[in-house]
Amino acid sequence: MQLEVRLFARLKEQLGPRVRVEVPEGATAQQVLEQLAADNPAQGAGFLRARLAADDEFLAGSVPVLAGSELAVIPPVAGG
Repeated sequence: MQLEVRLFARLKEQLGPRVRVEVPEGATAQQVLEQLAADNPAQGAGFLRARLAADDEFLAGSVPVLAGSELAVIPPVAGG
């Protein structure tokens, strides 16, 4: 299935506000992040440190992603 994913922070600066990724039906949140990292090797570490959200809720890595969900890659946030 093909998914559209919103990006933020450095990933957005480097790749734009949205990217598309192709994953098998039933792919988990972790598999989506891993595929994004593989498709964009220069930003791979950024995707692997991030969390995936669907419809405004963080997903655990083992949760399957549903087609049609609004997805976003949320980078780690540092406080200060």
